[in-house]
Amino acid sequence: MPPASSLLRLPVPLLLLTLALAGCGDKEAADSGAMTQPSAQAAAAADPAAAPLLAALQKQLDGHRRIIVLLADEAQQSPADRATSSRIGQQLFHDGLEQRTAIAAQFDRLLRGASPQRFASLGTVLDYIES
Repeated sequence: MPPASSLLRLPVPLLLLTLALAGCGDKEAADSGAMTQPSAQAAAAADPAAAPLLAALQKQLDGHRRIIVLLADEAQQSPADRATSSRIGQQLFHDGLEQRTAIAAQFDRLLRGASPQRFASLGTVLDYIES
């Protein structure tokens, strides 16, 4: 059986992709579901042990959204603007890679911890991701 840390690295990109896709949803559907979806702050308040992971995932999602906005009108940009956008996008991407490594380490620490609440904390994080 592979070590737990290698098992955690596989789901992290999937979780991040899920977060990124959740931000691209239908606005009407997002408005109607806004009242039922827990916010990161509410989830963190409910489970303080999950707060660092939730904050890191929010930061990762914010970076993905910035890249999307930055490159959204790439076709209409001048070559100089496109080059600048590309450089900034690459920097955001590489920052995201570092964040992903840090998030994987946070998941690893959470699951290797001795706290009996670690799986409840993981459940809080997964519930937030799925919402």
